[in-house]
Amino acid sequence: MKVLLTPRQHKDRIEYVFTDERTVVVTYNGEFEETFDLINDFEQPYEGDDMITRKRSEVLPINPIISVRYENDERHVDVFRYHGPNPSDDVVFPDWQEVRFGETYPYPLS
Repeated sequence: MKVLLTPRQHKDRIEYVFTDERTVVVTYNGEFEETFDLINDFEQPYEGDDMITRKRSEVLPINPIISVRYENDERHVDVFRYHGPNPSDDVVFPDWQEVRFGETYPYPLS
């Protein structure tokens, strides 16, 4: 599984922990936490399209997962990465990262 941390300038903080192939726990500002099921909470509206959320966040003030899609039978999850002013190039121009289960993203935290 791979994750893309799509940059968005924002004063708040959002963190992700992928616990396994299907579950991600999202924490917002260290206060609010919600678990998303990357299989059951998403659907593919048309053959070949990205999978989009069908679950609106019940706890968080945003929907943090942009899309879930499959490439060569591998899950790719696109999520928001909040950052402050003047982020580094690796934040502004992210690459897909192999998910390490149990790690906190963005990693390193910035």
